[in-house]
Amino acid sequence: MAAPPDLIGSIDSLDPAFWSGVAYRHTARTVPPLSAAGAKAFGGRWNPRDLFGAVYLAVPVEAAVEEFRRMAEGQARGAASFLPRDLHTVRVQPIQVLDLTNPTTVASLGLTYEELTMEGRSLCQEIAQAAHFLGYQGIIAPSATGTGDVIAVFDDRISLMELEVIETNELSSMLLPEEF
Repeated sequence: MAAPPDLIGSIDSLDPAFWSGVAYRHTARTVPPLSAAGAKAFGGRWNPRDLFGAVYLAVPVEAAVEEFRRMAEGQARGAASFLPRDLHTVRVQPIQVLDLTNPTTVASLGLTYEELTMEGRSLCQEIAQAAHFLGYQGIIAPSATGTGDVIAVFDDRISLMELEVIETNELSSMLLPEEF
């Protein structure tokens, strides 16, 4: 699916949305909790490789666990092979986001929920690149896992004061479905 024509103009015509709250993130033990280096180097659903990084967060905590599971399945190694991992609780100060959880916003961009959550990253990356160009600090969108939402915070659009790790716990096999 290609991006709608004049995506930048369509996004620019929207009223800004702001998001703040508590979100969750899983990382390898060796990765700093708020690092966007991996996303910048390899790209992610909501950031094109090498253009800008994103700190990926999820709400609620179950969404972060499902995002971990999806990542592990995508690498065909099984979740257990990635353990132990850390599960960070992050407080987010108000940031300006493109809110793709809002049905009116999605419709005004000529998109559907299905397009935002389908396999493949190109459409999502085009949307993110347009939002980043327009100065947004991130995107909130339905998780492709079908559980909760993801918040992709553009690392070059925020200060470290806007994200605060308030707790870190081990993401253990006890938090995962029994098949792991």
